[in-house]
Amino acid sequence: MSLDQSPADDDHATRAPRRDAGALVRDTLRALLDSALTQRAGFAALQVSHQSELSALRDTVGGLNARIAELERRLAVERTQRDLAEAGWLEAEERLEAAEQRLRELEDSSAGIADDTLEVERPQKGAERDSDLFRRIAQICFPSIVFLRNSLSFVDEHISDHRALLTVLSKLVNDHRQVQSRPVRMAKGWLEARFATGTQADGRLYYRHKNGVAEVLISGKWQQQRDFEWLTLQ
Repeated sequence: MSLDQSPADDDHATRAPRRDAGALVRDTLRALLDSALTQRAGFAALQVSHQSELSALRDTVGGLNARIAELERRLAVERTQRDLAEAGWLEAEERLEAAEQRLRELEDSSAGIADDTLEVERPQKGAERDSDLFRRIAQICFPSIVFLRNSLSFVDEHISDHRALLTVLSKLVNDHRQVQSRPVRMAKGWLEARFATGTQADGRLYYRHKNGVAEVLISGKWQQQRDFEWLTLQ
């Protein structure tokens, strides 16, 4: 200590560095605290973002589960409809086979008749039997079809092979969406399907659904203009 420096001055000089060191520590701690608070706020914002994203994902998953449940329900309904359609088709095939068997029996029976007095009348009576037989087939296999105008007599006169026609009628009864058809432009609400008559594909079947039944007109290509005019009046 110099001769002109007092003890008080020495004590002041010693405390000054201590205060500077304390201030530095406090500033450091304050900076660390501010950093921690900033990080905390960042974590909180990130947590909110993640929670929002998680909620959106849950909503998406919930919507997908609902969609899956709806698709499963529709699939079950379609399977049931398919099973019913297949069952109806099998029943129709069985009825058709029985009707064809009956037709063969009647044909065999008529072929065995040798009475000369019946030979002259046989063509007309044979036509009547064919007509009655086709009517029975229609009544047994296709009770939900209403045959219009001269459909049945047209079948007797112009169709030598009934398989294509019976196939179209069976599809019309079991699942009309399977029938290959197109709209009749001149007659609103009517659809046209084509089938082979036994000689060529000149058969025409016009149909529409009305009051729970299928209305059907069986005709030929050569009568189209007349048929279209008639359908427009129905």
